[in-house]
Amino acid sequence: MTDTQVGKLIAVRGELLFLIIDLITVFIWYMGGIFVINNLIKLGILVAFVNYILYIYGPLQTFERFFRDIPEALVSAERILELLEDKPKILNKENAKKPNMLDEIKFVNVTFGYEPGFPVLKNISFTIKPKEKVAIVGKNGAGKTTIAKLLLRFYDVNDGEILIGNINIKDIDLTYLREKISYLSQEPEIFNNTIRYNISYGNQNVNEIEIIRVCKIVNIHDDIVKLPFAYDTPAGEGGSKLSEGQRQKISIARNLIKNPDIFIFDELTSNIDSKSREQIFSSILNISKDKTLIYISHNLSEVLNMDRVIVVEDGRIIEEGKPDELIKKKGKFYELFKNQIENMEKIENINQKSELVNLNIIKDKNIIIEPTNRPSRVNVIYNGTKYENLMPKLLFPISNPKFVGFYDDNFNEIFLLEDYTILDENSKKILENAIKYNSIIYKIEKIKKINIEGGSILLNALMNNKELEIKIISPENLFIFEDKILFIDENDNLYQIILKDLDKRSLKELNKIV
Repeated sequence: MTDTQVGKLIAVRGELLFLIIDLITVFIWYMGGIFVINNLIKLGILVAFVNYILYIYGPLQTFERFFRDIPEALVSAERILELLEDKPKILNKENAKKPNMLDEIKFVNVTFGYEPGFPVLKNISFTIKPKEKVAIVGKNGAGKTTIAKLLLRFYDVNDGEILIGNINIKDIDLTYLREKISYLSQEPEIFNNTIRYNISYGNQNVNEIEIIRVCKIVNIHDDIVKLPFAYDTPAGEGGSKLSEGQRQKISIARNLIKNPDIFIFDELTSNIDSKSREQIFSSILNISKDKTLIYISHNLSEVLNMDRVIVVEDGRIIEEGKPDELIKKKGKFYELFKNQIENMEKIENINQKSELVNLNIIKDKNIIIEPTNRPSRVNVIYNGTKYENLMPKLLFPISNPKFVGFYDDNFNEIFLLEDYTILDENSKKILENAIKYNSIIYKIEKIKKINIEGGSILLNALMNNKELEIKIISPENLFIFEDKILFIDENDNLYQIILKDLDKRSLKELNKIV
């Protein structure tokens, strides 16, 4: 029998089983009704008997569903086995090398196609010098992204070779190669976890100072500290809690923290607004100052900031040179960007000035905290200078609640205190009182009842042995993790629920919303 015939047979058998069950139930009610009318049995006995019969039907239906799902499960299992048995085509050589990657990149007579007989790149050759910034441009499908994938060895070339420092990339350790080359596309990968986790992903030993440093470089730090949980704020599924520009910047920060030697940006700014695009591109120029940059783009204002341009058409390099020279030449590059070139006076120059990142970190004990007439503010005396009315905020309130940032009324960052527990007892107490107004996260000990009214969630809970009612305006303010739940109430207070600390009743109530 064919798979289709088997599927039809299973479907018919399932429908037939349900029909038989329904007919038996009707027959029992009919015959039972006659017995009740003739006073042979009581109505309660009939009802009880039917209920017992229904208990028998449950396992029968489960049994039928089991056999109905077998063909699907077998197909899935077959695919999983194929995947497990599939050997990777890209392999490391024995004694693979780890050369200096900040060296000359050469494509020598490279031909490649994803399918045999259909080449995407046709005998292309070019060289990129160390620390050079090169734009690769062309129409969609010309082969630009394929060049990036070949450099990362996602595929091996069909003909020719790719060299870094005169070493064939097939001889370079694969893990090392991909650590030293950072590739970013227009669709950043953001995980359903905290912003800190997303930035440090793959570099879990990185500390808070390094995370803040890269975020300042890509101009995302100020946005993050304004979020409810700062760096411990959940990003949401696919970064749903963040804007498109913020997702791109976080993705750049994650790649920057690896300290690669080569950056490849593939249409990174194509789907975002002009203001965010300019900020992100300015950050790219800043971080790639002493790196090799390969930039794939359709945006003239960005391409003009490159040292050199390579024009690709139908898998071949048809033009190469400096942007201004190619414009004067009026060849394929001019044709490709004609509409933008004709409006060049409207194109604003991108800020290429490299900004110094000043973290202003306090690590010593030579700091005194004084109270102010505002409970959420403190005065800070450091190195003989007094800074008044600063707002302290925990930047890692869950993962490291000792790390504090100090901000003025315009939210300008004045200091970062890596560990406030080094302070004297009086200063520490004053600071903790102020932090309660800005960054305190309340811990829920027990959940008594949860009600859902429209889009709002009403939570009756115990905290510090006191009963309170909490209203969560929207499910958007509820952040679910593997071991805890964070949420924000209608008054912007922050709460956390540690799942392992809850009793069974609380967990049962929690199932209403999780």
